[in-house]
Formats: sequence, structure tokens, C-alpha cells
Amino acid sequence: MQIRAKIANGNILLSLLFITIFLLTTSTVKAEEVNTSSKEEHCSFYRVFLNWAPEKIIILKNLDFDNEIFRNLANQEIKNNITFSIDCIADEDNKACNPLQQLKENDFDRNKISEETWNKLISKFHFSEERAKISWSIGGVCSGLTQEEFFREVYKIGTKIIEDKADLNDYIGKSMLLEEWQELFGGSDKVNLMCEYDLDDEKYYFSQLVLFWDKELKHQINKDIEHLEALKISNCPKSELIYLREPKKVESK
Repeated sequence: MQIRAKIANGNILLSLLFITIFLLTTSTVKAEEVNTSSKEEHCSFYRVFLNWAPEKIIILKNLDFDNEIFRNLANQEIKNNITFSIDCIADEDNKACNPLQQLKENDFDRNKISEETWNKLISKFHFSEERAKISWSIGGVCSGLTQEEFFREVYKIGTKIIEDKADLNDYIGKSMLLEEWQELFGGSDKVNLMCEYDLDDEKYYFSQLVLFWDKELKHQINKDIEHLEALKISNCPKSELIYLREPKKVESK
């Protein structure tokens, strides 16, 4: 099977990165303060990526990606069909944070996460130490949060999105227009959808949601944010049906 993603090269790279579940953060913070300051000083808002795992597995299989990555995704993430990651987005006038530099001083340490927080992540989202390490090194080290704070936020927003919003599992095998999908998650001004086009099926499939939340994780906010222009543009068609791939059909592809 072939997958054709009708997006620019930059967004193709974005899709590939999400196969490993985590997107490179675009957080901007003062590097010298990153380990000591609170999120109120750095996080203007959160950007949340919600991925449909069956679609990511299809992409991965067709790109002949690393078998170990595929096994981890298939064995761990397919249980609830949804994966997610968060970025802490800071004020533009702060200096850019260099994750590699910060990791030299603040690498992932499981002991810096409380047993309560860790057990919640394991029970609800099938977290492992390896997955947490990747999450911290790419999306957390430049957040301005401690490791305990960051993973509490990961759990909090993951729970809020999955429990308070529409459950995508209720729409498996169904199809809707772009506007109808957007309404499930707050409307066109608050959510961005990404799709993949299946040449064999000649259908568009839902791949990813991008949502924005206030820094206290209480309210979903408008996506009209100037310095995130690229993520405001959906590659999904407006007038064609968009499908949600059935997990049971993934292995047959």
C-alpha cells in the first residue's frame, strides 16, 4: 500500500517524527532559568498533539521504519488507539532554549518523578521509562518545569482531552466532513486536523489533531497564534469525507 500525504516537505517531516510519538518542541525559554522557573514565567499556553495510532502504524509500515519502533507502537499504543504529546509554548521574546544543552544539566531521572504520578502514567497511558525519557528530552526539558511538574501536566492534559472530549474510538470506521470532525473538538477556530491519503482505498484518513490550551489547562483556546502559522493549516480536504481507520484492518495492509 502507498500513502500520499498532500502536505509540504516540512509537514511530511512532522508526520514522520510523530511515528515515534513525540514532536520536537518549539518551546522558547531563557536557557539559564529553565530548571528553576515556574511554568507561569515560561508557558503562555500548551500545544497538544493527539494522534490516531492505527494510522501512524500504517505510515510506519509503508516507510519500512525500524522494526523495534513498530513493535513498541503496536504493542503499547494500540491498546487505546490514541497517543498524545504536549509542548509548553513560551513568550516569543524569551531566548530560544537548546534541548541538547539543557540535557547535559538536567537529563531524565525517573527518581525525580513521584510514585503517584508515575503509577498514573503507567496505568492510564502505558508509559515506560524509555518513553518518558524521550518525552522529557524532546518536549519537557525546555518547558521551564521540573520533571515532576511536567509529567503531572502530561497526565492532566491527557486525561482531560481523552475523557472530556469526544472519544475517537466511538467513530472507528465512520466518515465525516472536515467541519464535522472539527466540531467534535471545539470547532474550526480551536482545532487543526491532519490527514493521510490512502492510494489503495482512495480515501482520506484522520491522522492527527492539534489543540491549544491555556497554561492552567482549564480552557481550550483559539488557535489564531501568529508564530505557529504552519500548524494552523490543515491538509485535510474540506469537501470530501474523512475516515477513521479501523485498528483491525491495520495488519492486513
